[in-house]
Amino acid sequence: MKAIRLLVLGLFTFACLLGASRADDLTASVVAELQWRDANTLSDVSYLVKETTKDNTIEYRTHVLKNEAQRHTLLSVNGKAATEKEAAVFAKERDTMSDAKPKDDDKDGLLALIKPGSISYVSETDTTALFSFVAVMDFDGKIIEMDGKLSYDLKGCYVDTFSIQNRDTFKPDSKVKIKTFIMSMEFVRNEELGHVVPTLMFTKVKGTAMLVVGIDEEAKVSISDYRRET
Repeated sequence: MKAIRLLVLGLFTFACLLGASRADDLTASVVAELQWRDANTLSDVSYLVKETTKDNTIEYRTHVLKNEAQRHTLLSVNGKAATEKEAAVFAKERDTMSDAKPKDDDKDGLLALIKPGSISYVSETDTTALFSFVAVMDFDGKIIEMDGKLSYDLKGCYVDTFSIQNRDTFKPDSKVKIKTFIMSMEFVRNEELGHVVPTLMFTKVKGTAMLVVGIDEEAKVSISDYRRET
């Protein structure tokens, strides 16, 4: 009986070590994939954006140029073709045409939202591995930690969903109190571009400003029709 108990204990320990190794390997793969995205940002591409809020639905095409500069072409507002004036105002508000090379500390990829060393393996299916992490959100220098989740496509080897939600009510500054903060993103691999690209982004924010003004904002952004531009 003692020999059997030792054998069972040995097999259990071996299984645990294999599980730990698998979790560590997948976690390393997640980090490596996100690092690759940061190091290989897209340029000379365009994509169609549909942005829906409680007040409006707008469609526009974003053109990503060198050094991450962007220009935007407004196509429609609430289902109607954009006027020249609307398109001009939109471009003035959204375009970033600077050719200045981004600084290394200006990275705004997904890894910048993850507290280093906090990614933790949760579970997996035949197609997807799930992870949790500590999200770090920077509100003008004030760092707020939140709960984060992501999923990793095991076949395509890339992060395909990424979400963040606040733990408690927080104050990004002295005049604003946020009760609900949710941000989520979905991604697919675009074979033509050889890159993982976003297809859907969602944000929801609820709270108060100046103690009396209610904040209730929600936005859904769908991204499609990626094109290589030369």
